Amino acid sequence: MLKITVLVDDSAFGSRGLLAEHGFSMLVYYKGNLVLLDTGQTGMPLLLNAQQLGADLARLTAVVLSHGHYDHTGGIYALTRVLKTKPLLVAHPLALKPAVKLEEGSRRYIGIPYSQSFLEEHFSLTLEKGVLEVSPGVFFLGEVPRYYPELTSHLPDTYVLEGGRLAPHTFTDDTALAVDLGEELLVATGCGHSGLVNVTLHAEKALGKPVTAVLGGFHLAGKPLDYLRVVEEKLRELGVVRVYPGHCTGRVAATRLLEAFQGEELRVGFMLEVDH
Repeated sequence: MLKITVLVDDSAFGSRGLLAEHGFSMLVYYKGNLVLLDTGQTGMPLLLNAQQLGADLARLTAVVLSHGHYDHTGGIYALTRVLKTKPLLVAHPLALKPAVKLEEGSRRYIGIPYSQSFLEEHFSLTLEKGVLEVSPGVFFLGEVPRYYPELTSHLPDTYVLEGGRLAPHTFTDDTALAVDLGEELLVATGCGHSGLVNVTLHAEKALGKPVTAVLGGFHLAGKPLDYLRVVEEKLRELGVVRVYPGHCTGRVAATRLLEAFQGEELRVGFMLEVDH
């Protein structure tokens, strides 16, 4: 059985005793292994919600980082306080680059708040551009080709620091996780900066099976209706049947997606079980 539990999300609506924050984290239990996708922003909701939901973070098989932004990596320190093993930690190499957003003439740091040496101390760190099976049937999807560059979802005025200088943030580090359910795939994104359609198509091409369900943050907030319509059409063409939007998807986009597909909006405490 596949069991997915959302531990961190922007909403905890209807979930008594659980904490929300801007960020995302979900736990995947599959074939006897536990894989954590992202860690949220601060760590407090991650640990409290895991305890309340009976999720054991102490013996993770692997941690996958969807990209390097603070709201997906900030909970790493808190996670190290409860680990009893040294699990695999997988990320794209560029996820560790310092990143900033320019706001009214000042720089706001939005990158990962931990050094590579800290990560290597607590995890078996693997920086990977390609597809990697992190546990049986669970895949880190690596660098996502821009099949539809117009459907990527970047942040304006965002840069990485290279040699002390600002360089455009290409979001090349943004990736996702896929679960092989036998005849089909489930794909989970953290933010989907690479574009939900691009990620879905990449998973299908890389693993040779159709994606029937997508879950996570899709970074569609503020997108015009024409843009959302194209996303819906492309997902339908790819065979997606179920959609579970959360985090940075945005209210309008989430509503439209749930009108077009089966599924449910994510929140802290959301659980999805798939017999396999």
